[in-house]
Amino acid sequence: HIASVHWQTGDMADNQGSISYTGHYSKYIFQVSYNWLSYGSIEGYDEYGNATGNDYEPFNQLATASVAFPLKHIRFGATLKFAADKLTDDAGDRTALGAAFDWGLTWQSESKRYGLAVMARDFGCLLRDYVDDGENDYYPMSQTFAIAGFFRPKVLPRLTVYVDNDFPRYQEAFLSLGGEYALGQHLFVRAGFQRTWLDLIRDAKELMASEDRPDETNNAHMLSAGLGYAMDLLALDYSFSYLAQGMGHEHRLGVRVNF
Repeated sequence: HIASVHWQTGDMADNQGSISYTGHYSKYIFQVSYNWLSYGSIEGYDEYGNATGNDYEPFNQLATASVAFPLKHIRFGATLKFAADKLTDDAGDRTALGAAFDWGLTWQSESKRYGLAVMARDFGCLLRDYVDDGENDYYPMSQTFAIAGFFRPKVLPRLTVYVDNDFPRYQEAFLSLGGEYALGQHLFVRAGFQRTWLDLIRDAKELMASEDRPDETNNAHMLSAGLGYAMDLLALDYSFSYLAQGMGHEHRLGVRVNF
């Protein structure tokens, strides 16, 4: 049984976090979670870019229920999600509601030195849109396919390397790389990198002195580093993320309790 709390703050989000509980029944593993995202106070502008004098506090909530069970060589898991998203309190505006479904398959070698996963996330749509006009527009969710894996080299058995490639339907595909090195039995050092494939191509062109690279970026989270401390009962995590294109940085704290 695991109870977990994560909390994050930074330039992109004022207050973001999650609370989850993970347990098991027979061979089945289940998890329930509540997640929130607050952007803080944001100044309002009209369609011409002029300040309206109104301040808004967008707030997003997400509840999930997951189950996973092992087959002979793989593990299958699925998640149901229910989301609520409030943008403004203006007349006629309301909290949008949506539902989505995830599924995934994982495989791990008998040596536990490497493994693979295939997953699909956020297949669903809005159930109620943002404007109370008597009609609903059922916009689809991001609908993302992903392939991921990990590897522990024999020459560095304390090092674990992770790779994840996401293919969202409505935005650019992006690559995530991560590494974790165990310092003894309890302390872990971590680093990560995330970038869209389009930005990686633009970065390569810039290195080759090309003048084709535009100023915009498609993915905010670029570089991350962190520390973790884990015992049988308690685990603590901290990470720092540098955001691309001068968008600032983020801090994330995590606490897990095993019982």
